[in-house]
Amino acid sequence: DGDSLEQNLRNTKNIPGLAARFCEGAAMEAAGPEGRPVEYIEAGEERERIKGVSRTLHRLVNDERVPPASIAVLTGRSREKSSLGKDGKIGAFQVCSGEECDGDKVVFDSIRRFKGLERPVIILVELEDVLDQEDLLYVGITRARAKLDMTRAKLRSKHGKEVARAPSRFLQEIPTELLDPRDLIAEAQEQVSPDELRAFFKGMTYQDPK
Repeated sequence: DGDSLEQNLRNTKNIPGLAARFCEGAAMEAAGPEGRPVEYIEAGEERERIKGVSRTLHRLVNDERVPPASIAVLTGRSREKSSLGKDGKIGAFQVCSGEECDGDKVVFDSIRRFKGLERPVIILVELEDVLDQEDLLYVGITRARAKLDMTRAKLRSKHGKEVARAPSRFLQEIPTELLDPRDLIAEAQEQVSPDELRAFFKGMTYQDPK
Protein backbone atom coordinates (compact mmCIF):
# COMPACT_ATOMS: atom_id res chain seq x y z
CA ASP A 1 0.00 0.00 0.00
CA GLY A 2 3.06 2.25 -0.07
CA ASP A 3 2.94 3.24 3.62
CA SER A 4 6.35 3.23 5.28
CA LEU A 5 6.89 1.46 8.59
CA GLU A 6 8.40 4.77 9.69
CA GLN A 7 5.02 6.48 9.41
CA ASN A 8 2.72 6.85 12.41
CA LEU A 9 -0.86 6.29 11.24
CA ARG A 10 -2.28 5.48 14.68
CA ASN A 11 -2.32 8.96 16.30
CA THR A 12 -3.36 12.42 15.20
CA LYS A 13 -0.31 14.45 14.15
CA ASN A 14 0.21 16.57 17.27
CA ILE A 15 0.55 13.53 19.54
CA PRO A 16 3.60 11.88 17.89
CA GLY A 17 4.97 15.39 17.31
CA LEU A 18 4.98 15.91 21.07
CA ALA A 19 6.13 12.37 21.86
CA ALA A 20 9.14 12.78 19.57
CA ARG A 21 10.58 15.22 22.12
CA PHE A 22 11.06 12.27 24.48
CA CYS A 23 12.12 9.55 22.08
CA GLU A 24 15.71 8.69 21.17
CA GLY A 25 16.54 7.73 17.62
CA ALA A 26 14.77 8.56 14.38
CA ALA A 27 11.26 9.86 14.91
CA MET A 28 8.36 8.41 12.93
CA GLU A 29 6.66 10.65 10.42
CA ALA A 30 3.24 11.67 11.74
CA ALA A 31 0.98 10.68 8.86
CA GLY A 32 -2.35 10.58 10.69
CA PRO A 33 -5.06 13.28 10.60
CA GLU A 34 -4.23 16.77 11.89
CA GLY A 35 -6.16 16.59 15.17
CA ARG A 36 -6.29 19.21 17.92
CA PRO A 37 -3.35 20.78 19.75
CA VAL A 38 -2.46 19.10 23.04
CA GLU A 39 -4.20 20.98 25.88
CA TYR A 40 -1.73 21.72 28.69
CA ILE A 41 -3.50 22.81 31.88
CA GLU A 42 -1.69 24.39 34.84
CA ALA A 43 -3.74 24.39 38.05
CA GLY A 44 -3.06 26.10 41.37
CA GLU A 45 -3.07 23.10 43.69
CA GLU A 46 -4.65 19.67 44.19
CA ARG A 47 -8.27 20.77 44.74
CA GLU A 48 -8.19 23.04 41.73
CA ARG A 49 -6.67 20.27 39.64
CA ILE A 50 -9.45 17.86 40.61
CA LYS A 51 -12.07 20.45 39.62
CA GLY A 52 -10.23 21.07 36.34
CA VAL A 53 -10.16 17.36 35.44
CA SER A 54 -13.84 17.05 36.39
CA ARG A 55 -14.73 20.00 34.13
CA THR A 56 -12.70 18.49 31.29
CA LEU A 57 -14.58 15.19 31.65
CA HIS A 58 -17.90 17.06 31.71
CA ARG A 59 -17.01 18.89 28.49
CA LEU A 60 -15.89 15.71 26.74
CA VAL A 61 -18.80 13.49 27.80
CA ASN A 62 -21.71 15.92 27.95
CA ASP A 63 -20.79 18.55 25.36
CA GLU A 64 -18.68 16.62 22.84
CA ARG A 65 -20.49 13.30 23.35
CA VAL A 66 -17.35 11.22 23.87
CA PRO A 67 -18.29 7.84 25.43
CA PRO A 68 -16.82 7.53 28.96
CA ALA A 69 -15.12 4.25 28.04
CA SER A 70 -13.17 6.09 25.32
CA ILE A 71 -11.44 8.25 27.95
CA ALA A 72 -8.57 7.32 30.26
CA VAL A 73 -7.23 9.52 33.06
CA LEU A 74 -3.63 8.46 33.76
CA THR A 75 -1.63 9.63 36.76
CA GLY A 76 2.12 10.02 37.08
CA ARG A 77 1.75 8.61 40.60
CA SER A 78 0.43 5.23 41.65
CA ARG A 79 -3.35 4.98 41.89
CA GLU A 80 -3.08 4.56 45.64
CA LYS A 81 -1.11 7.80 46.08
CA SER A 82 -3.18 9.86 43.67
CA SER A 83 -5.50 12.61 44.91
CA LEU A 84 -7.96 11.61 42.17
CA GLY A 85 -10.37 8.70 41.94
CA LYS A 86 -11.32 8.60 45.60
CA ASP A 87 -14.51 6.59 46.21
CA GLY A 88 -14.36 5.43 42.61
CA LYS A 89 -15.18 8.83 41.15
CA ILE A 90 -13.63 11.91 39.60
CA GLY A 91 -16.22 14.61 40.11
CA ALA A 92 -19.54 13.13 39.01
CA PHE A 93 -17.94 10.47 36.81
CA GLN A 94 -17.43 6.88 37.87
CA VAL A 95 -13.98 5.49 37.16
CA CYS A 96 -12.57 1.99 36.89
CA SER A 97 -9.28 0.18 36.39
CA GLY A 98 -8.23 -3.10 34.82
CA GLU A 99 -10.72 -5.94 34.75
CA GLU A 100 -13.34 -3.98 36.71
CA CYS A 101 -13.94 -1.62 33.75
CA ASP A 102 -17.12 -1.63 31.71
CA GLY A 103 -18.58 0.53 28.96
CA ASP A 104 -20.07 3.18 31.22
CA LYS A 105 -16.98 4.27 33.15
CA VAL A 106 -13.90 6.41 32.58
CA VAL A 107 -10.64 4.50 32.98
CA PHE A 108 -8.42 5.74 35.81
CA ASP A 109 -4.97 4.21 36.20
CA SER A 110 -1.28 4.99 36.46
CA ILE A 111 0.78 5.68 33.35
CA ARG A 112 2.99 2.69 34.19
CA ARG A 113 0.09 0.23 34.48
CA PHE A 114 -1.49 1.47 31.25
CA LYS A 115 1.59 0.76 29.12
CA GLY A 116 0.61 -1.16 25.99
CA LEU A 117 -3.01 0.04 26.16
CA GLU A 118 -4.65 3.05 24.53
CA ARG A 119 -7.81 5.14 24.34
CA PRO A 120 -9.05 7.78 21.88
CA VAL A 121 -8.80 10.41 24.63
CA ILE A 122 -6.10 10.51 27.33
CA ILE A 123 -5.87 12.98 30.23
CA LEU A 124 -2.45 12.91 31.92
CA VAL A 125 -2.50 14.19 35.51
CA GLU A 126 -0.11 14.68 38.44
CA LEU A 127 2.89 15.07 36.15
CA GLU A 128 4.90 17.43 38.34
CA ASP A 129 6.93 14.58 39.90
CA VAL A 130 7.69 12.79 36.61
CA LEU A 131 8.54 15.61 34.19
CA ASP A 132 12.18 14.47 34.22
CA GLN A 133 11.27 10.86 33.37
CA GLU A 134 11.19 11.11 29.60
CA ASP A 135 10.47 7.41 29.02
CA LEU A 136 7.37 7.61 31.22
CA LEU A 137 6.17 10.80 29.55
CA TYR A 138 6.61 9.12 26.17
CA VAL A 139 4.47 6.17 27.28
CA GLY A 140 1.74 8.44 28.63
CA ILE A 141 1.61 10.71 25.59
CA THR A 142 1.45 7.86 23.08
CA ARG A 143 -1.52 6.18 24.81
CA ALA A 144 -3.78 8.79 23.14
CA ARG A 145 -5.06 8.07 19.64
CA ALA A 146 -6.95 11.32 18.97
CA LYS A 147 -7.00 13.79 21.90
CA LEU A 148 -4.49 14.47 24.68
CA ASP A 149 -4.81 16.72 27.73
CA MET A 150 -2.05 17.19 30.32
CA THR A 151 -2.21 18.82 33.77
CA ARG A 152 0.37 20.05 36.27
CA ALA A 153 -0.03 21.81 39.62
CA LYS A 154 1.82 25.13 39.83
CA LEU A 155 1.76 25.13 43.66
CA ARG A 156 2.96 22.62 46.23
CA SER A 157 2.61 22.34 49.97
CA LYS A 158 5.76 23.00 52.03
CA HIS A 159 5.70 23.26 55.82
CA GLY A 160 1.97 23.85 55.73
CA LYS A 161 2.19 26.64 53.15
CA GLU A 162 1.56 26.71 49.43
CA VAL A 163 4.66 27.69 47.45
CA ALA A 164 5.20 28.01 43.71
CA ARG A 165 6.91 25.20 41.84
CA ALA A 166 9.82 25.96 39.55
CA PRO A 167 8.81 26.80 35.96
CA SER A 168 8.25 23.69 33.88
CA ARG A 169 11.27 22.93 31.67
CA PHE A 170 8.98 20.52 29.86
CA LEU A 171 6.58 23.28 28.85
CA GLN A 172 9.38 25.67 27.89
CA GLU A 173 10.89 23.16 25.46
CA ILE A 174 7.70 22.31 23.56
CA PRO A 175 6.99 24.17 20.29
CA THR A 176 4.04 26.50 20.81
CA GLU A 177 2.16 25.11 17.80
CA LEU A 178 1.84 21.72 19.53
CA LEU A 179 0.28 23.00 22.76
CA ASP A 180 -2.88 24.82 23.77
CA PRO A 181 -1.90 26.07 27.27
CA ARG A 182 -4.47 26.99 29.94
CA ASP A 183 -3.82 28.55 33.35
CA LEU A 184 -6.65 27.74 35.78
CA ILE A 185 -5.31 30.25 38.33
CA ALA A 186 -5.59 33.11 35.85
CA GLU A 187 -9.01 31.94 34.68
CA ALA A 188 -10.30 31.80 38.25
CA GLN A 189 -9.09 35.36 38.88
CA GLU A 190 -10.86 36.81 35.88
CA GLN A 191 -13.68 39.13 36.91
CA VAL A 192 -17.13 38.70 35.38
CA SER A 193 -18.97 41.96 34.78
CA PRO A 194 -22.50 42.49 36.20
CA ASP A 195 -23.83 42.97 32.65
CA GLU A 196 -22.36 39.64 31.57
CA LEU A 197 -23.94 37.90 34.54
CA ARG A 198 -27.34 39.43 33.85
CA ALA A 199 -27.11 38.44 30.19
CA PHE A 200 -26.21 34.90 31.18
CA PHE A 201 -29.20 34.49 33.46
CA LYS A 202 -31.54 35.96 30.86
CA GLY A 203 -30.25 33.50 28.28
CA MET A 204 -28.90 36.32 26.14
CA THR A 205 -25.61 36.59 24.29
CA TYR A 206 -23.44 39.23 25.90
CA GLN A 207 -21.57 41.55 23.56
CA ASP A 208 -18.36 43.00 25.00
CA PRO A 209 -18.54 46.78 24.41
CA LYS A 210 -14.81 46.78 23.66
